[in-house]
Amino acid sequence: MSIQASFSDSQKHRFRIAIAFAKQNGFVKGFSDNTYRPDLNINRAEFLKVFIESQYSDKSSGENCFIDIRNEWFSPYVCAAKRLRIVDGYPDDTFKPDHHINQAEALKIVLNSFNYKIRSPKKNEEWYVPYVEVGREQGMFTRMRENPERKITRAEMAEIIYRLNK
Repeated sequence: MSIQASFSDSQKHRFRIAIAFAKQNGFVKGFSDNTYRPDLNINRAEFLKVFIESQYSDKSSGENCFIDIRNEWFSPYVCAAKRLRIVDGYPDDTFKPDHHINQAEALKIVLNSFNYKIRSPKKNEEWYVPYVEVGREQGMFTRMRENPERKITRAEMAEIIYRLNK
């Protein structure tokens, strides 16, 4: 497959092929000035929208699936992810769509969507440790050991989507 579409600010980026792939396949649109702003952090709603569009054909409607998810542009994607048990939100029944997504959360979404068996965290263990173990076994998120709470950029999200679709 020939990947040609790109944004003006991504043509020399290290993830330029992934960004062009995401644009060419309609997973991302960029900004009105033909930029993608690849090094900006991506929020949970944006990440989930692109992920769901790239991996699932059923993008049916949905709203009110968390107390902070009403009828916004991203509601169908978040609600689909909840129905598919890809995300389960926070203990207070929120999703926090505007919070930047970190490596551990992105890894959880990817692993849950492919039905990897994840053990429960041990007592006093961070929730993400079992996901990091499986991710490491699968060769995903190689920089995860540095800091699972490191925020994901728009370019890194495109790279995740590109690798999942190769």
